[in-house]
Amino acid sequence: MADFLWEVCLFLWIIVEVLHEICIFEKFNSDVMTLKIFMTMCGVLGVLYGCGPSGKFKSVDTVTFGAEISKPGVQVVDVRTLDEYNQGHIPGAVNMDVTSPEFDSLVQTLDKERKVALYCRSGRRSKIAAERVASVGFRVVELEGGILSWRGTLER
Repeated sequence: MADFLWEVCLFLWIIVEVLHEICIFEKFNSDVMTLKIFMTMCGVLGVLYGCGPSGKFKSVDTVTFGAEISKPGVQVVDVRTLDEYNQGHIPGAVNMDVTSPEFDSLVQTLDKERKVALYCRSGRRSKIAAERVASVGFRVVELEGGILSWRGTLER
């Protein structure tokens, strides 16, 4: 939505500038200025609400993350290395190492119709992974603080 708002504002801004340059709005200078201010504010709001090519995801605490992964159909992904995964992971999680060259192709095996819940050790890698996964069209939730903050059970 924010991307669309930004594009509409930019388009309107260009139209007003062109019309102003060819003197159509010469008699309505104050109206043109008001319109320009309005479009600038719309553009600023678009930027503040996250327009742009970056993916959007939610970082959540352990209680919220636990509630999310208990919902039917949620895909739980551990983005740590295989060795870290084997030391203990959230039950039902699949391993997709974000540092692996195959990460992006592994992500494509996930179902875009279902939410993806990501975590790592401390939250740094899962934020990177969440950005990448969300940017290709997935709905993503990420565990703030990683598995270090997790108080639920672990599988080995």
